[in-house]
Amino acid sequence: FIGAGLTYLLTRNVMKALSFVMVDFSCALKLSIPLAVLSAMQEASKRGITVKGGKFLEQIAQADMIVFDKTGTLTKAEPEFEQII
Repeated sequence: FIGAGLTYLLTRNVMKALSFVMVDFSCALKLSIPLAVLSAMQEASKRGITVKGGKFLEQIAQADMIVFDKTGTLTKAEPEFEQII
């Protein structure tokens, strides 16, 4: 907002000041979204869940139900030994 205010004071043009705000706001959005995804992935990691990427977090958010099966699709980050032969 400081840049928009300075732009308005120097040019007295509202459109130029608003365009500055739009550019500044879009840059903030581009930075905030990846940070939110990385933060969610870090929180999942603390709880023992490894997420392959942000795309998968977004898909989970839209899911009504998650089914766990034996195919290895959903796994823990730590392997466990069942039996040593």
